[in-house]
Amino acid sequence: MVGAIVALNFIFLPTTWPMAVFVIIHVIATSARITLNLFRFLLGIVLISLSYFSVMYFVQFTSWNIDYFPFGKMKPVTDYTDLFPLIPVVLMLVYAVYDHFQNYNKKSPISRYKYTFLLVFSLAQLITIILYMNMSYEYLLLLAFPSSIILSRMLRFLPKYWMQEASLWLIIISLLTFKAGTVFDLF
Repeated sequence: MVGAIVALNFIFLPTTWPMAVFVIIHVIATSARITLNLFRFLLGIVLISLSYFSVMYFVQFTSWNIDYFPFGKMKPVTDYTDLFPLIPVVLMLVYAVYDHFQNYNKKSPISRYKYTFLLVFSLAQLITIILYMNMSYEYLLLLAFPSSIILSRMLRFLPKYWMQEASLWLIIISLLTFKAGTVFDLF
C-alpha cells in the first residue's frame, strides 16, 4: 500500500522522490522482516507503474516526458530574504526538537517512536523543499502538517499559560507577515 501511495505521489509531483528514500530508511530501521516489507513496497510501486503505463499506452500517450526526472532541475534556495518572517516559527521548531531530545528518556517508547518518525518524515520533506522550492513557496505546504504537530506539542508542554498564548500569537503573526510579504512583495 505504501509503495502504491509513493508511486502515485511521484506521478503527480515528481519532486517528492525523497519520500521513497524515507520509506526505505523507515522500513529498514523499524521492521522485523525487512526483506518482506521492502518487497511489498517495491511491488506497490511496480503495480502502480504498470497500471499507469498501461493506461497511458491505451490513450496513445507513448512518448516520455523528461520532466518526470526532476534531478536536472535541482537549484537549492539561495535567496532567503522572503523567508525572514518565518524565523520565529523556525526557532520554535528548533526549540521543540531540542526539548523533545532533552526529555527523551522521560517519554514512553511509543511516543518516542512516533515523534522520531515525524522528525524523519519532516527531514525528507525538507530535502524536497531545499532542492526544488526556489521561489515556489507552495512547497512549504509539505511541511505544514508535521510542523503543526511539532509546534502544538511544544505549546502544550510550555510551563506557563502566557508563554503558550504569546507563542501562538507569534506563530500567527509570523505566518501572516510571510503571506503578506509574498503577496505584496514587501521584502
